[in-house]
Amino acid sequence: MKREGYSMARLCTRCGAQIGDDTKFCKTCGAAINQQISQQPQAWQHPPQYGQPQAWQQPPQYGQPQPPQRAPQYGQQQPPPQQPPPQQPSSQPPQYGQPYQQYQPGQASPQSPVAAPKKKRRIPLALIIPIIFVVIVGVAIGVALIVLGNTADQDFIKIGKDEVPSVKYILGETRTASSVKTSVGSGVTKKVIKYSVSENQKEEMLAYALGLTNDYGYFRLNDNDFTGPSGYGFQFAKESVEDGYLVIVTIDYDRYGYTITLSRGTGTLTVS
Repeated sequence: MKREGYSMARLCTRCGAQIGDDTKFCKTCGAAINQQISQQPQAWQHPPQYGQPQAWQQPPQYGQPQPPQRAPQYGQQQPPPQQPPPQQPSSQPPQYGQPYQQYQPGQASPQSPVAAPKKKRRIPLALIIPIIFVVIVGVAIGVALIVLGNTADQDFIKIGKDEVPSVKYILGETRTASSVKTSVGSGVTKKVIKYSVSENQKEEMLAYALGLTNDYGYFRLNDNDFTGPSGYGFQFAKESVEDGYLVIVTIDYDRYGYTITLSRGTGTLTVS
């Protein structure tokens, strides 16, 4: 009985085509044939089982060039398909049909409503008028205090083109001025200065009157008596540095203090 032998078919190691035993070059791809016969049978490729998930092959995007596909070599494993790069989260709101993007705490949502501007609070008119009044009064008081301080500290009080020696200059000590008023009417300029003095009012006014008459050339226009606790209307006059004008100083005093009134107007002085 003839016994049949077993022989393995020769295959090209490059393209896998069947070749003869004496063939040195593959007729299909032209590669040189190794003389050793590969006796390793090909691994059996099992078909995919039903129900097993298959890798999703993303179709090529329109307009993107695709790399050339080379035929797999015999005995080589096919590389796994390339996965698309992960998409970066977009700051734009999701379109219809797309999943909603969850925002982290502290991040501003593009869909959050814009806060309405706050309305400015207006101060009622009934409150504005008292505030303005208080400001005006405060400014007036401040200016008055400055004027009073300046007047009390002056050595000579200016009225028109003339200067009258002050209480401070004649007494040699500063006295507190409580008010200063200046007025002009009928061609006469007046400046009224009130001093707050609690004691020795008549003695100080007597010294002031003697200083006017003895040192600065003033003349008495009427009789004056500084012996009482009060005295009013004691006048002293002097010709102005400007021709045709006269300067008159009037002294009034009581137990609360004294008042010096300076008057300047047209007139002449006749001394008998």
